[in-house]
Amino acid sequence: MHVLLLSAYDALSHRYWREGVTGALTDHTFSVHTLPPRYFSWRFRGNPLSWSGVDFSENEPSFDLLLTTSMTDLSALRGLNPSVRNLPTMLYVHENQFAYPKRSALDHELERQVTSLYSALSADKVMFNSTFNRNTFMEGVDLLLKRLPDQVPDDVLARIEQKSNVLHVPLQDECFLPDTSAAQDRLTLVWNHRWESDKGLDRLLCFVKSLNEVNTPLTFHILGQSGNRTPNELSVVRSLLDEQGRLGEFGFVKDRAKYLALLQSSHVVVSTSEHDFQGLSLLEAMACGCRPLVPDRLAYPEFIDTRFRYQPYDDRVVEALSATELLRSWIGNLPAGQVPKQLRWQHLGSCYVDAFIDTVQTSQEQTHVTR
Repeated sequence: MHVLLLSAYDALSHRYWREGVTGALTDHTFSVHTLPPRYFSWRFRGNPLSWSGVDFSENEPSFDLLLTTSMTDLSALRGLNPSVRNLPTMLYVHENQFAYPKRSALDHELERQVTSLYSALSADKVMFNSTFNRNTFMEGVDLLLKRLPDQVPDDVLARIEQKSNVLHVPLQDECFLPDTSAAQDRLTLVWNHRWESDKGLDRLLCFVKSLNEVNTPLTFHILGQSGNRTPNELSVVRSLLDEQGRLGEFGFVKDRAKYLALLQSSHVVVSTSEHDFQGLSLLEAMACGCRPLVPDRLAYPEFIDTRFRYQPYDDRVVEALSATELLRSWIGNLPAGQVPKQLRWQHLGSCYVDAFIDTVQTSQEQTHVTR
């Protein structure tokens, strides 16, 4: 199958998925086009214009399938670019604008939600990276439709539900490494998320403060994609851990092998997130042998056993104490980890191929019906 793959905002997690798809499904040919992950608002709405004059089929054999991320304004792109107008199309949804935390009071929430709705309606198949993502998208669409004043078709939500399914982002084989944490003489924790507010930076700070009650030697690595500046919360986290003699690595680790080695050597990977549609960085750490310490919310119940999930609370301090109590119960008797073997490409690759075939067949059936 010859696949045209479009990634309209090729951020780290989207690139991870894209490179996984093209690297694992070697029986298929991919023609890849991406746009850089900057100017979020413009990229979200402007990608059809950026690609409007691109003849994707130029110097290419005919495409069998269009595979695109949900950052692509699919309905506008199909209207503006004749080369993709009639291609069978699978929309892959990494995150949805209905459950994404607002960035500011001026956030273009409604516009982004309507764009996402139109893209889902324009696709032949819609695939979500988790059940949590799919459920919150459908719930958000339902609420949005109820807000619209009139002339809303009754079957909008049902049409999207009927053509949607869950297809996880697989983990790269390089992540599945032996646990080397037993060689550490101190309890070693790692927090490895984007340095943005939706990852619960304020909750992480409360958790670090609560670790004062844990009377055992420990090291805490604070890793992740850091951007141009260190958020205030993480500056305080760094100072507190340094004062306690518990600070490990701090910042983004560019060398992939070194990063994975840090995960291998850590006992516990911590999440304080308020938003995670699958949680790739956490799942990678689990593949390296880390025990997850996560709130019982978001996509985590889908992937992580109850024994690793602490009770979440609106109150950040109370939630931090909940996480600390679970951690304390492990000291001296760490539970065995939970390696997410079901997320290997060797298990999920055939699911992707089946989804490609199903998308093409669905498109052909719809074309036949409309003739």
